[in-house]
Amino acid sequence: MKKKICTASRLIHALILTAGFTATTFAQTDFWEPVRGPLVGPVAAIIIDRNDVIFAGTFVGVGRSTDNGDSWRVDLFGIPVDALVINNAGHIFAGTLGNGVFRSTDHGDTWHVINNGLTQDFIFAVAVNSAQHIFAGTFDGGVFRSIDNGDTWEPVNAGLTETFVTALTSNSAGHLFAGTNAGVFRSIDNGDSWSFSNAGLPERFVFALAVNAADHLFAGTANDGVFRSTDNGDSWDGVNAGLGEVVDVRALAINAAGHLFAGATGLTTAGVFRSLNNGDNWEAVNAGLTRLRVLALGFDRQGRILAGTDGNGVFRSIGRTTSVDEDAGAIPPSFALAQNYPNPFWSGATSRSAGNPSTTIAFDLAKPAPVKLRVFDVTGREVAVLADQVFQAGTHKIVFTPNGLADGVYFYRIEAGEFAQTKKLTLLK
Repeated sequence: MKKKICTASRLIHALILTAGFTATTFAQTDFWEPVRGPLVGPVAAIIIDRNDVIFAGTFVGVGRSTDNGDSWRVDLFGIPVDALVINNAGHIFAGTLGNGVFRSTDHGDTWHVINNGLTQDFIFAVAVNSAQHIFAGTFDGGVFRSIDNGDTWEPVNAGLTETFVTALTSNSAGHLFAGTNAGVFRSIDNGDSWSFSNAGLPERFVFALAVNAADHLFAGTANDGVFRSTDNGDSWDGVNAGLGEVVDVRALAINAAGHLFAGATGLTTAGVFRSLNNGDNWEAVNAGLTRLRVLALGFDRQGRILAGTDGNGVFRSIGRTTSVDEDAGAIPPSFALAQNYPNPFWSGATSRSAGNPSTTIAFDLAKPAPVKLRVFDVTGREVAVLADQVFQAGTHKIVFTPNGLADGVYFYRIEAGEFAQTKKLTLLK
């Protein structure tokens, strides 16, 4: 217990002591730019809702921006917020360090504490599963579950032998994964029971978890970088080519193209790293990022990535991070838009585990053309831009991860030169 308290104290105070701000001029070739608002200091969590409103969990409260980060309002002022999640109804849950869980049902306008049954008030992770049950990972209290939108909580720790829970996520089958101070645990029964799921993983802190469209699980660890499991957590392999030797990975996020991003804070390696091949290889994407210790990552619906740092607030990418997979085979004889696959498909939304199962949209181009590929809801409102650029002739595939969208029917439309076509997709939660 004393060891856990000391470790938690070091984690918290390290973030507080590194807060700071430096004004810098950025070149046009940079990948990153700072947000223009007053939000500075350690940013431990980032989520973006379906209207592209950004919420940032900081050590002085919840920052909210309605203009892509140009300006910010801070709520819950003076309360350290370490984790954030949004459910299907758009309700926001904030896990705090010392004050339990807060909930906003009006897009962040007001917040209310919801700690009935929650006996641990240091919350390091929050997550929502496909049944819209809320889970909270605590310091030394294990996992708590709410089946009534946070109104009441109950501990669900049978088999969870490590009770300092620092990350939570779930996959398309509804299986839960908990990152702890000594590895990963898995529950296949909604948290009722847990089993150690650590074969191949070192028994050390797991700071972040993410799941991709293939239900591959990724874990960001202390000192040992990123690990991947392709068998539902039964076994793990280190995937650190290009990351360096001693890497603390505090955040993981997956964009609409299925590309994996890692936020690192190691002594020898820090910043944001990107993998285009499921974690097999990594490259640094740090141009313009003046504070390399990255604690949180998230994507807006345009495909831009936002990074929360430990001292300079929030940065955002200057351009979209999404790209496409291209078929190098024969040039198609005509233009075509394929039905997305799978359809219907499942999605969810968490703050540190932005690895939502997705669907793939393919299209054929008989010749090079400027392509716009967009997603609309049933009212005709644009909810996502998947592509807006010139593509070469060939078959192209784009992975769509619907961060923050409600379940239901949507339409995706391609415009490629004189060719235009619309198809329907169904999102389940």
